[in-house]
Amino acid sequence: MLKILLVDDSLARTELIKNTLDSLDDSKHLKFVSCDSADSARELLTDEFDLLILDILIPKKSKSTPQSLHSVNLLSDINNPRKPYIRPRLTIGLTADIAELKTYKASFLEHASIVLDGQVNSQDWIENLKIQITSLLATQQKKSQVHTDKILVSIHGIRTYGQWQYNLSKEMKKYSRNLESYEVKYGFFDILSFSVPWLRNRKIKQISARVESILAGNADKKIFLVAHSFGTLIVSNALRGAPKDSIEVVLLCGSPISHGQDIDHIISASKMTVNECGNRDFILVLARILIMGLGDAGRIGFSRENSSKFMNRFFSGGHSLYFRNYDAQYSFYEKFWLPILTTNERPEHFDSRKNYFGEDIVDIAIKALTILKPIFNASLVAFLAYLLTTSV
Repeated sequence: MLKILLVDDSLARTELIKNTLDSLDDSKHLKFVSCDSADSARELLTDEFDLLILDILIPKKSKSTPQSLHSVNLLSDINNPRKPYIRPRLTIGLTADIAELKTYKASFLEHASIVLDGQVNSQDWIENLKIQITSLLATQQKKSQVHTDKILVSIHGIRTYGQWQYNLSKEMKKYSRNLESYEVKYGFFDILSFSVPWLRNRKIKQISARVESILAGNADKKIFLVAHSFGTLIVSNALRGAPKDSIEVVLLCGSPISHGQDIDHIISASKMTVNECGNRDFILVLARILIMGLGDAGRIGFSRENSSKFMNRFFSGGHSLYFRNYDAQYSFYEKFWLPILTTNERPEHFDSRKNYFGEDIVDIAIKALTILKPIFNASLVAFLAYLLTTSV
């Protein structure tokens, strides 16, 4: 993922650059952030960016008077090793004022690589900008391909054949020349077998043994684990006893693990664990209130703190939202997973939850039904036993 920061108080030029980036063939591999002042740029530049696009005339604070002094001082701060700012790999200066361009071009070039005439009604600088961004992105992809051998292990859920696994692997291969993908499949696992604890656990042990074998055979490579629904139960079992930090990233989504369950073994085995949650995952509500041994961590998150090694993220959607289009441009995994899986970028916090009328009643009802679950299951077993004995 190529991270781009634009510092410009011109709304028209900001919109033009954003639309230009959106039109690129590789736009899904770009992350664009903009701000309108030197001070707001300093706040953002404590994080890492690949490209800084900087207007020569910017205000120190939002809506104050733009001056070239502020952009020059910003560049000086970025390049000062004693200050906390991270210098982008490339800096491009922009201005619509030709006289200003001639006056400050020399000062800009002390720190910036390129200075362009950024007039909104001109197309030359836009084309130059596109060339620079395309080149940076290509270089980033080549470096990733050369430096690391990656292993992607993906595990699908029940009642599906996991078509998403191939698509995710295909996207990752653009970044890693020697990526080896293991699409762990186990056929169509029916809901009845999934609901019976001993049948479910038998399947978990069978598949997790295969996963453990894959991990052991690739211990010298960077391993990324992605699991959906029932697959998260398999991952949890497979990582018991795994060496500390032996996995680069574990991505769990739509998990029916109980939200209160201890997952320290998963977090210990991975450098980063992300639990993706869908706030309208009603399948997990049914799992929590009806099926013994299951919960809805893929809806309400695990009961633990976000940290440098773990994060709950909350999205609007149901059980399969992770394999659908997120917006007009991106699928969910292109937008939220590829940056983590391809460039080791830290996952961004995301929480789309909102309070709604009647939320207290719904929450109390789910908790009450969860408490009654053992009674319901015991009654169901007794009823089935009665039917069997009376039919003999």
